[in-house]
Amino acid sequence: MENSTVYGFLDYVRQRRSMCLRKGSLEELEDQICGYYIALARHQIFEECPQLTQSHFLRHEAAQKQARE
Repeated sequence: MENSTVYGFLDYVRQRRSMCLRKGSLEELEDQICGYYIALARHQIFEECPQLTQSHFLRHEAAQKQARE
């Protein structure tokens, strides 16, 4: 991966979606990102970019739900 931040990981997933997300769901991606942040904290690594939180995914799901209605 060129960009070694969570955003680089997201680009990687976007390019290889079926390989990275077996179920293809946002919940699976959210779990992977949560694990990524746990690993960063465990190894005391700080990224100089905005941290994704659960609220990012909740907003997206709410917008999708609203678009379907």
